[in-house]
Amino acid sequence: MKSSYGQRLPTPFCRLLSWALLPVLAQPLLAAPPKVNYFFPSGGQRGQTATITAAGEFSNWPVQIWSDRPGLSATSEAEKGKLKVTIAADAAPGVYWLRLFGSGGASSLRPFIVGTLPELDEIEPNDSPSKAMPTDAKVTINGRLGKSGDEDCFLMSLTKGQTLVASLQANSVLASPLDAVLQICETSPRTDSLTQQTVTEAYVAAQNHDAIGLDPQIAFTARKDGPHLLRLFAFPSEPNSTIGFAGGETYVYRLTLTTGGFVDHVLPLALSKDAAQAQLAGWNLPQPAIIDVPPGGDEAVAWLFRPDAAGVWPAPRGGYAAVVAAENSAPSQPHQVQLPVTISGRLESANDTDAFAFSGTKGQKVRVRTAAGSLGFPTDLTIALIDAVGQVVAEQDDAGRDDRDPTLSATIAADGQQRVVVRDLAGRGGLRMVYRLSIDSPEPDFELSLAADSFVLAADKPLEIPLTATGLEGFAESVEIRVLDLPAGVAAEPLNVQATGGASGQESGRRSRRRGGGQAAAPANAKLILKADPAAIQPGGGPIRIEGRFKNDEGELVRVARFRLGLPLTDKHAAVWLTVTK
Repeated sequence: MKSSYGQRLPTPFCRLLSWALLPVLAQPLLAAPPKVNYFFPSGGQRGQTATITAAGEFSNWPVQIWSDRPGLSATSEAEKGKLKVTIAADAAPGVYWLRLFGSGGASSLRPFIVGTLPELDEIEPNDSPSKAMPTDAKVTINGRLGKSGDEDCFLMSLTKGQTLVASLQANSVLASPLDAVLQICETSPRTDSLTQQTVTEAYVAAQNHDAIGLDPQIAFTARKDGPHLLRLFAFPSEPNSTIGFAGGETYVYRLTLTTGGFVDHVLPLALSKDAAQAQLAGWNLPQPAIIDVPPGGDEAVAWLFRPDAAGVWPAPRGGYAAVVAAENSAPSQPHQVQLPVTISGRLESANDTDAFAFSGTKGQKVRVRTAAGSLGFPTDLTIALIDAVGQVVAEQDDAGRDDRDPTLSATIAADGQQRVVVRDLAGRGGLRMVYRLSIDSPEPDFELSLAADSFVLAADKPLEIPLTATGLEGFAESVEIRVLDLPAGVAAEPLNVQATGGASGQESGRRSRRRGGGQAAAPANAKLILKADPAAIQPGGGPIRIEGRFKNDEGELVRVARFRLGLPLTDKHAAVWLTVTK
């Protein structure tokens, strides 16, 4: 053996070097887990097959793909990073969370959106009105603001009286780092006085910046026949020193354009377990827009839509009795309800105020929770609890600096009818000024949280999964942890966790925070230990379910461990992934 300078190294040194390399060479090379940053296109039409790119890092290819709900399947193509996605004709529209996995582990969940309209990919160059991409007025366009200063322009024909809905999905669900602006412009020909040539000028007729989180949405009624221009540009979602439009590889979006029906939301916003019907709200919908709620079994969310319309609403199932507020629920004529209850309402006009009355007893604890901004609506609620003699017991505006959805808790001082009064802080009203309101007498409860969503268990080493059990409303008991759907040859050591103190439970919903993800999770207070039997395990990966159980004479509480998706306008997920290796 020679050094780089041509001198032979001493024989003992060669032997020492050889022995040092043996352990490294003897170890099997474990592939790194797939890493997915985003999909492009980031969605597809139900009943169609699409080829998409998974942008990220893949040490091994091909990979396998898992979807969190039925109706969609995907396989790897020969080219690294390419996936073939097949969407069933009866697949429910909405967000599907996909996970790519292989022998070395799994990626984080990434969103793929299924729609009802035909799909197009943006065609460059379309970065000026004169280069606008012609398009139909019933389509979903998958695009990208590819560079700094970029803007995308689309040209379509409208007739007077038609209502065009333009809705962008980018930051709110896809976590694209853009704060977009949409403009709809009327066009008008003009003769240039110098060249005597006809030029087309565009005038901004409608503009929106933030309608659903940082994503814009416009419903525009054409005032004349002819071509109309839609212009899209963005600023960075994280403000910086840049002055100008932003763009880049990750600035992907889905732009839905339609002069047909568009579902913005439904009432009620949340469903009781026995809900049979719901009313769609949006634009260009037949009236009354009543649809049947599909049977859901154990599914936590019902995706409500019309096959002949764009848009979909994810309505949570179960929980309390669901009530839609009466249109005349004024403080002088409050809507009578029984606790516990979840109310869905709309502030129809300027300075509208809704009120709800229930029977209370002295010493009874009452909790009021709201969801509006966290669901993607502009409503900035204020709430007040008023007792039987008309005195304000408690009132609240915002739950925090970055959370406009107020909550309050109070103790009733005397028997009698109590009222909860809600209004918008700025006195606004309209189609999208909706809210969800829960009123109950809080009971001790707990929740389980995970800081990660994917774990790898090797046959020769136990796996530690940190988790946090948080007590709510005074809960401070020991919780039994169980792991369901473990693969063959894997066992979880028995674990009981003492729940730590926490604040009152918050109403879940799509996150409204500009940067997504909400507050940081509390530090783990327990470690779940998984062990593998080398003789019995089968290498591979799949979802597992981690549950916490507390049982006493009054019944049993069962809660599922969840992890944050870390995206704006999204909640938590429970599909923890376990990869087992030899």
